[in-house]
Amino acid sequence: MEPNTEPNKTQTIARNSFWYGSETLVGFVLLFATSIPLARILGPEKLGYFNYVAWLTAMTTSLGALGIPGVAAKYIAEHIGRGERGVVRAVFFRCFKLQILLATCITAVALGIVLFWGDPHYTFVSSMQVLSIFPAMVGAVPSMTNYAQERMAANFAGSMVSAGVYLLGVVLSLWLGWGLAGVAVSLLIGRLCELIIRVIPCVERMKTFPAGGISPALGRQMVSFARKQVILLILGLIVWDRSDLVLLKLLSSDIKQITFFSIVYNLTEKLLLVPRVFGGAVSASLLVQYGRDSDKMRDLAVAGTRYMVLIGAPLLAGVALVSPSLIRVMYGAQYTPAIPVLTIAALFAIIKSILDPANNMLLANDRQGPAVVCSLFCAALNIGLDWLLIPAHGAVGAAIGNGVAQATLVIAYWVLCMVLFRVAPDFRSAGKVAAGSAAMAIPVLLLNHLLPPLPALIAGSISGAVIYVAVLAITSFFRREDYARLGHLGDILPGAAQPAFRAALNFLIPADSTAR
Repeated sequence: MEPNTEPNKTQTIARNSFWYGSETLVGFVLLFATSIPLARILGPEKLGYFNYVAWLTAMTTSLGALGIPGVAAKYIAEHIGRGERGVVRAVFFRCFKLQILLATCITAVALGIVLFWGDPHYTFVSSMQVLSIFPAMVGAVPSMTNYAQERMAANFAGSMVSAGVYLLGVVLSLWLGWGLAGVAVSLLIGRLCELIIRVIPCVERMKTFPAGGISPALGRQMVSFARKQVILLILGLIVWDRSDLVLLKLLSSDIKQITFFSIVYNLTEKLLLVPRVFGGAVSASLLVQYGRDSDKMRDLAVAGTRYMVLIGAPLLAGVALVSPSLIRVMYGAQYTPAIPVLTIAALFAIIKSILDPANNMLLANDRQGPAVVCSLFCAALNIGLDWLLIPAHGAVGAAIGNGVAQATLVIAYWVLCMVLFRVAPDFRSAGKVAAGSAAMAIPVLLLNHLLPPLPALIAGSISGAVIYVAVLAITSFFRREDYARLGHLGDILPGAAQPAFRAALNFLIPADSTAR
């Protein structure tokens, strides 16, 4: 075994948070610059079928991989932590070759289905969407390899180029009248560019690792892990990946309900990336930490979750509060039926924002069996609630069914971690965050009634943020160790931004604060 020195975990998380945050910012820009113009110009009815096919291709991409990217992430991270670089190389190339084979077969089958059984009015558009399965599937392995090596920066360039290509394509499509055909082609080209940029450096880096092999015992572990991953992926398609769209199409005669649910889902998923900026870096470190010292995972998970709650709860509660103004400003009057959908989805997403640390503790310890049982129950719960609520309430019913199932599963995962790994969540900090988030409601709801949408959105956002920060200060949320942890994040900011960041830290975390 090669020698292994443990890096400064706080600095690693701060650095990865910066790059993950940059990638998240790109996603936000792309959301506002593409989905909003498309929704306004094309309308909810035209977008219905396009969004439905987009979900089907995303589902196929996720399920068709048979858990291979997850296998790569777990075992590469674990053996990086142990210093076994030869095993890392062997795991990567085995997973990468299998993924290419699967991607080729699945893309070909999906394309045949579209050509022979798809809606003839959308054959070209759907074909372009289906072809994008291949680069998305193949690129998942190098992406998860970078994640497992705690190299978030390595994923950023590909995401940036892909977003730029897609944004340019959407602008040209709307300007020149290419419609959804141009959008679908832009998506395919963007993903191909991302694949090339992400794969080449990753493969070259893996070639520098010493040659190694996969022992029969490790091979059996990988196969067993992949089988459990596939089961979780299938159940995840119901609980996490908008399976509600299928029931919306079956149980609702209004195709616009699919669009209302889709735009809200896309918005909340982008918002969830904000707390995951920190949580994603922590989760990558959790997988590596398992290979170094599994006992330290608990402290890392609790500390990471505390910051995820700090960021995610006020953000998502705030979006729920300003949803009437936000939908009208972003999408226009024709999307007002999506307002209650966004309110419900954002509130339930608060709980979803703390999924990753618990999920990764279960994955790192290969305790997927209990997770499968919980997922089975929540999948049945989701389908049952959708079946009851969608016929009468459309997208609102789907948001309730999806939100209840997801929240139940997140809580179940954390209970499992508390029982199996003796994790003790920081409920006191969560209570302070909840108090600050609830305090935002009074001025924001009042402004919604007194002002037009745009002024209400701006004034509500500012007043909510001020009140939230004030409550955190009054309740002494921050501790002495927070200054050091957050200070590392400031060190990697641009030089001009560092003084302001330090000043904010000094205001929020007084020098004489004590650990509480």
